[in-house]
Amino acid sequence: MVSEYSLNLWKKAYLGQQKPAEIEGQIKSPGGDGKIIREQHQEIEYLKRQREILKKKSMSILGEQPTNGMR
Repeated sequence: MVSEYSLNLWKKAYLGQQKPAEIEGQIKSPGGDGKIIREQHQEIEYLKRQREILKKKSMSILGEQPTNGMR
């Protein structure tokens, strides 16, 4: 059985040997997409946290009893 750590080392070594390719007029390196994916995952997690905060705020606002000016 091969450990996940060993697989990651092999993957990095393999991708390090690959030459950048031109795709749709842009130069792409094999490891470049991983950085973009990590950034997008971070942004998704941030947006999920923001959504949860907004849900809690809206629930607290909707759960409050209306004041005289709100009727």
